[in-house]
Amino acid sequence: MIALVATLQLSGLLFWSVSLQAQPLFSVVQNRLSEEVVAQLKTQIENSEISPLSLAKNNGNKEIYPVSFTSVQNSKIIILNEKTGNNVVITPRKKSLSEFQLSPFFIEELRQGILGDAGRYLIVETWHAASLSEFSVKKVSSVSTAHKDVYIPRYFYGTKENVKEALPRNRQIINIYKAKPRYISAFPDDMELQRRLAQLEEEKSYYVYMFKLPDGTLCTYDEHFNADNRMDASTGDGPLQFDLTSSTTGEVHTAVQHALGLWSETLAGKVPVDIKVDLVPLDEPGVLGLSYISSSFLHAPTNTYYASAQWNQIVGYDATPMRDIVIESNSNFGWYFGLDGNVPHDLFDFVSVVLHEVNHGLGFMDNVFWGIDGEGEGVFWYNNEYGNMDEAEYPNAFTRQLFLGESGPCIVELDEEERWNTVISDNLYAGCPGSKLLATNGGVRVKMFAPNPYMQGSSVAHWDNSVSFPTFMKAAIGNGRHCHIIGAHEIAMLLDMGWTQVEVGIEEKAKTPFSIMPNPVTSSITISSESNFNFIEIMNFLGQSVISQTTEGNTASLNVENLNKGVYFVRITTASGSSVQKFMKQ
Repeated sequence: MIALVATLQLSGLLFWSVSLQAQPLFSVVQNRLSEEVVAQLKTQIENSEISPLSLAKNNGNKEIYPVSFTSVQNSKIIILNEKTGNNVVITPRKKSLSEFQLSPFFIEELRQGILGDAGRYLIVETWHAASLSEFSVKKVSSVSTAHKDVYIPRYFYGTKENVKEALPRNRQIINIYKAKPRYISAFPDDMELQRRLAQLEEEKSYYVYMFKLPDGTLCTYDEHFNADNRMDASTGDGPLQFDLTSSTTGEVHTAVQHALGLWSETLAGKVPVDIKVDLVPLDEPGVLGLSYISSSFLHAPTNTYYASAQWNQIVGYDATPMRDIVIESNSNFGWYFGLDGNVPHDLFDFVSVVLHEVNHGLGFMDNVFWGIDGEGEGVFWYNNEYGNMDEAEYPNAFTRQLFLGESGPCIVELDEEERWNTVISDNLYAGCPGSKLLATNGGVRVKMFAPNPYMQGSSVAHWDNSVSFPTFMKAAIGNGRHCHIIGAHEIAMLLDMGWTQVEVGIEEKAKTPFSIMPNPVTSSITISSESNFNFIEIMNFLGQSVISQTTEGNTASLNVENLNKGVYFVRITTASGSSVQKFMKQ
């Protein structure tokens, strides 16, 4: 998941992106305890008082069972089915918390997967020696298993021709992380504001769970994300489609649709990107918005991680029916929602920001960990299936494009210390040998944003502010400025990461001016012109005819309700030739 926070920085807007480079809290193993150890635990439990745990609310207003550790050092939590002996062992990390939030989702996942049915499960805090054969029970609690109405995430794996669902019984949760946004103050000398932002970071923190699927694919789940228990069918190669959920209306909704339409015109796709975009009041001072990107998936043949929006295109189906991207913009800010780029000097351009956020959601984001209390800097944090950060080894598709300097090695080839020194060196560049990005940039690498000190969420995942080409992917955008062009550099980077484009054979022209109302459209459109026309045709992005109609006069209505969402073209034929314009079906 990527949580993106954009904060007001004096005269401009700082784009802020925090990915699932989150603090590792717990590793999880299933049924690793021997029958002898389970028997030993049961004997000790018989002499212990068992306290039922009560549901409470966490910072995200989610129901959880709070489980407090007596000590993190040499402690483990064992969730035990006292009837069968089935067990799950949860081990806190060195920098872990003294409390574990046991979610009803997690309990139900384990019930279906490994623990089996029971009226209750025992939550046993133990002290352990060097091996799993020596345990001493410190505290015993219990939780109810009556949580079968909670949402259990769905994941799919396999080839497109043989898609299988990874049910709880054949998948495992192997890691639990704590993710939280990082806010940057517009007034760094205001210590009180700094303390408030630190408090907000903690209040916005959340648990993230890593699954291992039967084929070895690793993916992540965050309970923040909405889901609708569906698996989208492939749309076939064509313009990238977006399934938009939004509470926006009027000019705000038109601006969102316009931004998504620009992306739809640019990239090809097989599976729609499930995106939610809202404009809501956010209480945080100086925060422009939040953007979350859901699951990451490991592509085992190439040892590369992909954001869910791209992963779905690779496998050809919706591997996880959750939102791929969620964007919330702060309605307390002054926005310009126009499509013409005439942004007043005191407003921020909404289309530019949505274009920027969507690009991160498509995978324009590194996975180099910035460290916790000086540990883990420079590792690819989330890649080891056993949860050991010091053994992680796999980058994501974006990180594979990054290099030391204008002629140095890819940062994937560096050790952790060298990699970390590179991302704070102001000497980080993008452009693989033979890449489209190099070809676009005159054969030289493009400088990336890599200041010292590291700016969590802004560093690495943006072009450097010194680049001269038009772009919305710098780390900051000033008020009164805009960029509505998905430039050649953004496109080249995404193509190098594995995205594709649709070859378009339609020349957009208007020898005879005509209008399309409304645009964007949901059900029907009306085409009108000052000149009479005799034929109307609607074509998809590949130039294929999807609707045609012979008509007379200068006005006609067409029903487009059955068309898939995306960009289409209307061609009218008149005595003087044909004219083409495009419209958006939403």
